[in-house]
Amino acid sequence: MDNYYDVDDDQLMGLFFTKEMADNVLLYEKTVQIVGIVTSVERKRESKPITKITLSNHLNEHIYVVIWCENILEQYKDMLVPNKVLHMDGLFARNRSQYNKGNYGHDYTVMSNTIIRVLRDQFIPRASDSQEEVHRIDSFIDCINYEKMCVEVEGYIKMPIQKTNTKSGATINQGCLSDCMKYKLEIRMPTIYPMDEFTIGSHVKVTGRVVLDPYFLLEVDHKDHIILLSKSKEDKKSYQDLLKGKLNPVHSTVMIEEGDTPSKKMKIM
Repeated sequence: MDNYYDVDDDQLMGLFFTKEMADNVLLYEKTVQIVGIVTSVERKRESKPITKITLSNHLNEHIYVVIWCENILEQYKDMLVPNKVLHMDGLFARNRSQYNKGNYGHDYTVMSNTIIRVLRDQFIPRASDSQEEVHRIDSFIDCINYEKMCVEVEGYIKMPIQKTNTKSGATINQGCLSDCMKYKLEIRMPTIYPMDEFTIGSHVKVTGRVVLDPYFLLEVDHKDHIILLSKSKEDKKSYQDLLKGKLNPVHSTVMIEEGDTPSKKMKIM
């Protein structure tokens, strides 16, 4: 049976898992089906190897699926690639575990009779997919007022956006912006994309979600949410200018210095 399909955007939006679906799943149910975007694939070594797959939907909500059996992993490993859209049919709903903190439903295990299909080789989010308001901010320090919200901000590439590994073993894209005045802003992308066009000093506009971990940073879903504004080498900032942005946006117990002008809604904790 051919396990590769190409579902169009309108159909895909109606297939992604939802909170309602997850809440409806019964413990130990063995016929769970989930459609989601592969966000990350992690290999963990415990009493025996385990592969943890994080699936997201178009609203950036997450569900965890695990594979315990090496034979099953070997069968589907070519499909377990970030940004592929998968349909998993016949998952086993287990107790919620340490791998599923803060996410929907139970743990879902791929069994020997589970069928995995690829519905799309690459998912590109559309701005209309999310009902969230995107807040335009003028300064990186404004991030502290928009935790867990989507913002749009401009800056300059201080550290190239490149593939790296997290402490948990996940592979992500990571980079850093500078405002060329005082602050820097880390960029994280859970899915790996080539980002060669975003060179040091480039002027960019970024849309992402503000996350506190442990300082404020931006999580960006897709490379299309980073727009290159530099038109020529003259539009780029020098390395000396980039180095001026050296402070992370954090809650502060001190008064804002004159010249820092965060929005009127700003709360300095």
